[in-house]
Amino acid sequence: MPTDPISARIIATFQDKAPGALDNLLAEDVELRPPTYGKSWRGRGLVAPLLGFAAASFDRLSYTDVVADGHILILRFEAEVEGQAMSGVDWVRLNDQGLISVFEIFSRPPKVALLFLERMTARIKEHPDIAAMMRGPAPGDAT
Repeated sequence: MPTDPISARIIATFQDKAPGALDNLLAEDVELRPPTYGKSWRGRGLVAPLLGFAAASFDRLSYTDVVADGHILILRFEAEVEGQAMSGVDWVRLNDQGLISVFEIFSRPPKVALLFLERMTARIKEHPDIAAMMRGPAPGDAT
């Protein structure tokens, strides 16, 4: 289905639940815009494990459509979480070096997206270092 190598790697990473498989395709300052939080996160050190947690949080996942147009990739997926159907789109922007600079996720229905959020939250709690990175620096810390 995908005609470009980046889309193929994204699909393989999520379908094979292969954490770390996208790490070398992420720009150092990559931004993740998830559907279940009111903010985004930046940096390969945080985004890479979060994408790995996401891949592991689906019971079933398949990509149905891919559109690649220059630096923009759009990947439509269908998934299952706790026996409930979910669909969505990964919108990906590549920088001039061909690395992923923005990974934005849209999903529906909201009820299943919240189930997915619960699974992600459980995985994040198992990794206090990642949870701390998501909170950002403590007040007064140098940035």
